[in-house]
Amino acid sequence: MVKKNRPMHKFPFFLLAVVGLVIGVEIVAFIYLPSPAQAPTTPYQTEVAAPASNLAVNGANLEDLYATGIESVDIGGKTTEYTNANLGISFTYPTALGSIETKNYSDQTLFSFKKEEATDNYLFMALIKQQPDGREGYWGDLGYNITELTVPEACATLPLTGLFAPTPTCAVTTTKTGYKEVLVSGKWSSFRDSPVDIVVHIIPRKTDLYSAAVISDERLVGLQLSEQSSPLVAKMVADSLVFTPPVPLIR
Repeated sequence: MVKKNRPMHKFPFFLLAVVGLVIGVEIVAFIYLPSPAQAPTTPYQTEVAAPASNLAVNGANLEDLYATGIESVDIGGKTTEYTNANLGISFTYPTALGSIETKNYSDQTLFSFKKEEATDNYLFMALIKQQPDGREGYWGDLGYNITELTVPEACATLPLTGLFAPTPTCAVTTTKTGYKEVLVSGKWSSFRDSPVDIVVHIIPRKTDLYSAAVISDERLVGLQLSEQSSPLVAKMVADSLVFTPPVPLIR
């Protein structure tokens, strides 16, 4: 009896080739194609809006006070634009307050109003450079505690206790020129027998020359402005402040 050989089934090699091609395409896509787009994130997603009812100075609601504008108070409606190309900043201030005087120190640059008839100058802004040693109790130093990335948490982390009494109000806001700022208002008690109402605008801005601008009306009392005018001056400077690349000094 002769045994017949059974025919062998042909293996479908073409299917193996197809499967290999599909796997190869998926591997290439996984390696080279970008991942699905994700929603962009910013360091300010936890921004806290400034509640109007919580921000007050001298018994007046700050939002209502700011809405009055300088035309309605005793600093007049005329303004002057100040520009310092070497520091890379510009801002607007009431012309009636005189000229701007700057003093440069190792840890900060101070800006003051200087009136011709006055024997004193009136500090209103500090560009913060580096943390000074052994000093506290000055509102400009609040700028050392904030960076552009930590603005959202600033109201919880700023060392306000002891500088203000009682605890001041604090909010994260945005200036009219688009910079994030921390706005603090309350009774400033540091080194004072009688606490005074002040506002402090802290605007972080990291450059090679400084890390933040801090603006306050605390030292403007000597200008004999009304209680409503001094916080308006601070807000005008803060809202008009623009940072530009500094122009190096030619020595």
